[in-house]
Order: sequence, then structure tokens, then C-alpha cells
Amino acid sequence: MSGEVRVLLAAAALPATEVEVEAMAARYPAFRAAVDALHDVPADRDSAEGDFPRTG
Repeated sequence: MSGEVRVLLAAAALPATEVEVEAMAARYPAFRAAVDALHDVPADRDSAEGDFPRTG
């Protein structure tokens, strides 16, 4: 996992010590899952909670 973190840091041109990379790598799976969950969309639009009622 630290390899992925290193690639992401390099792409963003962000420096990090070995200790920082290892700490980020340990947290990355949970963080990635939380970010991915932001993009989850219900398969059936009508079943989504909080949708505005259709008017037409």
C-alpha cells in the first residue's frame, strides 16, 4: 500500500518522510473506501432518499 501512497504523493509533488508515508499507507484503505462511498448512487433513482418529488 505504501507504493500507492508514494505514487499519489509524487503526482501531487508532495514531500513526505518514510514515517509519514507509512502512516498514510496504514490509513489509506479506510480513507479510500470513504471517498469511494461518496460516489455511490442507488441503482433505482426513485428509491433514493432525499430526492425531490417529480413534477411531471
